[in-house]
Amino acid sequence: DQVVLDLDDGASLTLHQETDYPASGHILVSVTPSRPVDLTLHLRIPAWSERTTVAVNGEPVDAVASGAYLALRRLWAEGDSVE
Repeated sequence: DQVVLDLDDGASLTLHQETDYPASGHILVSVTPSRPVDLTLHLRIPAWSERTTVAVNGEPVDAVASGAYLALRRLWAEGDSVE
């Protein structure tokens, strides 16, 4: 699945999701902005998902909590991904 978003500053952002959920819990979101953009990507972590782990470009993210949104703020560039 893929979505293309037009940002207020004129840039665009493409988010592409790859998963075989629910067969496995692995989800990969590729982030492709038209140029590097500083923004916060919010991911909903379901309450029933008590062992969720998140990594950005392979680096583990702290403070992942079930039943909450995880805010990932950074300068996103082509090739970035969230797993």
